Amino acid sequence: MNWILIGLGLFFITLGYLIKYAKWYWLIAGYNTASPEEKAKVDIVGLSHSMGIALFAAGVAMFLFGIGSWAGLALPVHLGITLIPILLCLYLLWTGQKYRVNPEGTDRGISIGMGLALGLPLLAILSMIAIGIFYSSKPAIISITPQQISISGIYGTTEKMENIQEVKLLTAIPPIEWKKNGFGYGDVRKGKFQLQEWGDGRLYLISDNPPFLYIKTADSYMLVNYKDSARTNQAYQSLYSNWKK
Repeated sequence: MNWILIGLGLFFITLGYLIKYAKWYWLIAGYNTASPEEKAKVDIVGLSHSMGIALFAAGVAMFLFGIGSWAGLALPVHLGITLIPILLCLYLLWTGQKYRVNPEGTDRGISIGMGLALGLPLLAILSMIAIGIFYSSKPAIISITPQQISISGIYGTTEKMENIQEVKLLTAIPPIEWKKNGFGYGDVRKGKFQLQEWGDGRLYLISDNPPFLYIKTADSYMLVNYKDSARTNQAYQSLYSNWKK
């Protein structure tokens, strides 16, 4: 997720540069489809300058949110990526109207259209990211039977009891070195990760705080925990009793 935010930040900065400095006015939705008469009623220099600054600001914010996600600042990042698109959409609506040469005319729809055409897709994209983060940050749902353990949700998996070699609770785990194929946001880690000394394994962690449910299989391992340590202990007891049967 951090790379997505950083990538979006670089995209917005590039878009702002192209509109403000390269004068690629055709990138401004609404203006690019307007008639020559409608375009003549828009202060395109002022509009492109204002939009460029707004996109620069949004790009820098997204870039910083990506770094913040790496640093584990989940709450401010989540709030930021929810508020930024709303504020930017409102700003673009205001900007589109501000740079009308004749804002009182009957053709004000072009200015509103420019703001909506650029702002609403941005709002939709970042809202989907925010929803994705919220969904992915939910604790793993574990289903345990005498035959197998199943972990549902994003990057879920199923392991037969006969393949499990060890089950125990840990008070500490090695440092996480790399994300191989998974989701990382704040303290949440889901999917395949590489841990120092242990190598590749599947993580379903919602918190950095112990205990950690450790499940060793024939060729790998899994780690599971919850913010509520009692819930982690309960999962351990259930898994251990079924594994020993």
